[in-house]
Amino acid sequence: FPKGTDRKNGVVEINIHRTITSITQKEVAGVWINNEAKSFPADISAKKTWWWLPPVLWPESESDITKHIDFLLKKDAKNFVINMPWQMALFRKSKDVNIWAGPFCNIANALAIKVLAEIGCKGVIISPELGKEDYMMLPENSILPLGVVLSGNWPLCVSRTLADDMRTEIVFNSPKGEQAWVKKYGSDFWVYPNWRLDIRSKKQELIKAGYRMFVHIIEPVPAEVTLKKRPGLWNWDIGLK
Repeated sequence: FPKGTDRKNGVVEINIHRTITSITQKEVAGVWINNEAKSFPADISAKKTWWWLPPVLWPESESDITKHIDFLLKKDAKNFVINMPWQMALFRKSKDVNIWAGPFCNIANALAIKVLAEIGCKGVIISPELGKEDYMMLPENSILPLGVVLSGNWPLCVSRTLADDMRTEIVFNSPKGEQAWVKKYGSDFWVYPNWRLDIRSKKQELIKAGYRMFVHIIEPVPAEVTLKKRPGLWNWDIGLK
């Protein structure tokens, strides 16, 4: 694990940003790979930063992402998070790289973790949609170190298309009165509910169970959006039954 790891229990917390300029020197940080990846500030270390690949990568975008990865590798970047298992193929010529499977891989069982280990992943950030029972069971059955999304804005979906009458960065209401907003990143539309995932109160339980990486996804919230105050436990109490 990088600088910032709690040496007593081997735990690290990472804040994942949309833009490199949002990173502070004191934090352990990650950033989504985008066009900004080729012009990051001199005071930000490529080696210490965790570089996140998008969960959707279309054929026409693969070349650009590959160029970004190659550039970062030349800058001595070491830590990457893939969000589709096939993205490991983008690193087949790379050596000494620490690649984790990200939460968008939606990993929820030991068999899938074993497969990821076989293709070269060094760790897994598991699906954020599990219940407590599943969270507690996985570490003792995993051959790789595990991480979990502890808090952040988690999308309802990532889509390539958007309804003609839908506007981005503006709140819209579902038939049942739930609110959400859409943000465009690259060629994709990310749809977010107006409340956050938040299982920070469960951190000590997760550490005891064996988790060692805790992720906070820092998503810019449009000025038009007001986030609801909800527990944000998602399926922690209700499970997947």
